[in-house]
Amino acid sequence: MPITLDDNNGVLYQIPTINSDNWKLSPPMFFFYWINSRPIPTDFTNTILYPRYDEIADFDDFTDWKFETSIICNSPAPFVQVEFGDSHISNLGAPVNSNGAFYEKVINFNFSQATYLLSEGQYLGNVKYKVTAFNPNSGVRELISEKIMVIEFWSNNYTFLIEPPIAVVYQNRVFTFTSGGSPEALNFNYNLNGSIPPGEEIYYFVLPRSDFDWTATDNYNNGLGLMYPIHPYYSKVVATFDNGITGFAVGQYPYTLSLNNFHVPKMLIPVILNVSDEAISAFEVSPNPIEFDINIGVSSPQPKVVSIVSALPWLISSALPNWLQVSVFNGSGNATLLLTIVIYEEMIAGIYNYNLVFVSGIETLTVPVVLDLKFFIQNPFASGKLFFTENLDFINFKSELQNTFIDLNVDIKLFKLNTYEPVIYNRKYNIPLYKGIGEFHPGTVIHDLFEKAESLDEIVPVLEGSYSRTQYKPAEISITYLEKTYPGTFYLDEYLGKGTIPAFRMAKGKKPFITSSQLSLLTVGQQEFMRISPQSPLCISFSHFGTPQIIVKKNNVKIEDIIIPAFPEDNSERKVLYSFFRFLNDLKPGDVIEVMIVSALETRTQRYLVFHPGKESTFFIFLNNNDLPEFVELTGRRRISSKYAHKLNSKFKKLYSYESKVDTDNVQGMIVNSGQLLPSDHVLLDALIKSKSVWCSLDDSSGPYFMVDATNSEIQNQDTDSGEISLNIEFNILENSNDILYPRQ
Repeated sequence: MPITLDDNNGVLYQIPTINSDNWKLSPPMFFFYWINSRPIPTDFTNTILYPRYDEIADFDDFTDWKFETSIICNSPAPFVQVEFGDSHISNLGAPVNSNGAFYEKVINFNFSQATYLLSEGQYLGNVKYKVTAFNPNSGVRELISEKIMVIEFWSNNYTFLIEPPIAVVYQNRVFTFTSGGSPEALNFNYNLNGSIPPGEEIYYFVLPRSDFDWTATDNYNNGLGLMYPIHPYYSKVVATFDNGITGFAVGQYPYTLSLNNFHVPKMLIPVILNVSDEAISAFEVSPNPIEFDINIGVSSPQPKVVSIVSALPWLISSALPNWLQVSVFNGSGNATLLLTIVIYEEMIAGIYNYNLVFVSGIETLTVPVVLDLKFFIQNPFASGKLFFTENLDFINFKSELQNTFIDLNVDIKLFKLNTYEPVIYNRKYNIPLYKGIGEFHPGTVIHDLFEKAESLDEIVPVLEGSYSRTQYKPAEISITYLEKTYPGTFYLDEYLGKGTIPAFRMAKGKKPFITSSQLSLLTVGQQEFMRISPQSPLCISFSHFGTPQIIVKKNNVKIEDIIIPAFPEDNSERKVLYSFFRFLNDLKPGDVIEVMIVSALETRTQRYLVFHPGKESTFFIFLNNNDLPEFVELTGRRRISSKYAHKLNSKFKKLYSYESKVDTDNVQGMIVNSGQLLPSDHVLLDALIKSKSVWCSLDDSSGPYFMVDATNSEIQNQDTDSGEISLNIEFNILENSNDILYPRQ
């Protein structure tokens, strides 16, 4: 008999692997029938293959990977459970296939006691498979990918009174009798000089109302067919050819397999045997074409699984574009590889086309790769870097849907001065989308919170020697978002898209020049020659990664070398803001001082030129646009005027009253002349006048310092004795002058 059917008694719940994106579930669905008076169904297993997401570049920093399984049914009765409950969390599994490109998990399912089984009816359930991991940037566990499998469960007291459902599965195709499916032909290829072709597995489900059987019709051997009994519920048969086909001539031979109920055919499956005298080449790549449809910000781009069928060694001969990555470039036979989209954040939205060329022996196969890249969200704030609140960088949203808005939940963590105790703020915003486009500027929010969080008086340095100190830690921002519809617009889901923007950090101030290592000067006159006198202190504020080195040179001779220790943190991001101070200097007019900040291979340098002292020196410490301390010295004439404000009280004597002084405040003002001005001095004076916090010391840079502020709206030009241009600046002295004129802070 050339064609036979092997019936596998008792092989239940096994359905061939079905590819769906990058997951493989075997079986893809469960189909159960239970008669109430009979024993509950036996336990079963489900085998899952899924990509090794932990090996993909986008997830390099993720940790604590988990595989999660849960069951959701339309009935509260726990008639089926996964592992030891309705949900189960375990490790990722074992690497398998194609150089370990996939993980394999075998999940156990079991039925509960009969008392929990359902009454009559049809019940549908979903089995959810999830891969999750901890994202150190957002600080939360995130969903990486998930797959849903359907469970269909029939329960009845005795039998069905209607035509029972029938489903047949083979070659990854499902045909259902009740839905009028038309099965495609099974094709067998046989070379007269080769071996017998392998069998084809056919899986089937029926709800037993009466007996079913299989028959195989062979018109080339007197039409004799064989009958096989069907086993209850579900099973599989294997269609094979025996040695009888070795005597066939070259040609095509049709056969028919029939699934019968009471010997009446209910489903016919055509079979075609192709006989040739030449070896049939088998070189296929699927899917073909390979299509990626990515909407960045709504979901993470998932890799594609590509199957290669080849009897010979094969390789990829084409050079890949920079946005495409493959797990394996060559192999010796059948294989599975993973295609991944990379560096998509640096690309612009659009459709990208590329031809992937496979070579096997003398055969070449070109597979088109199409990337349709859309950006739901463009986030310029990368994790692990420092940004500034007055940047012109926005978070931009672009939706393909109309009548929607973005619901933002913003968590902002600030740190108290000196103690660095975290203070968490939460803000919620609704961003309207005009024609699907909207934007959000997080710097405005953070800037306001820095203003409100705490007075920055403590940021002024201790006036001693030469030292550095951490000024404050930047704010840490994490954002989650939902895309929702406006009231009156109906969509099936409560939200249309959701996601998390990776946590980023911001410091108060304007955007400085930043290198790749984030080493930047945060002073007003960056990279300029700053004018100082022999008594002037040196001050430089900067941001950095790691442990930078501070080198001070006088006339190109090193006079100080300091390594800044990293601020201790639980994570590896040691980004802090530092200031270096040097109050005691042995300087002479004409000296050139360089303060160099060295981090890895990058260096930033602040240069100072020492001038002769002026008439009178007035030293100022002010907070610049980054709320970091900076020094400036004015060397022109200085005038302090004392005005008196009397507090009076009425007294009465006989028939008249008179005013008596009870207290007097000395209200002091100060006019300071800048002395000779360089071009860079104008920038510093502007920052000094606009600063919200200014401290001043007269004639001695080591103090005492008292708080002042600039009050006049117009700066007057004056001539010094040498005829050079200078400016007069008027200040109010803000300290309590009743106790002491110049109190220490």
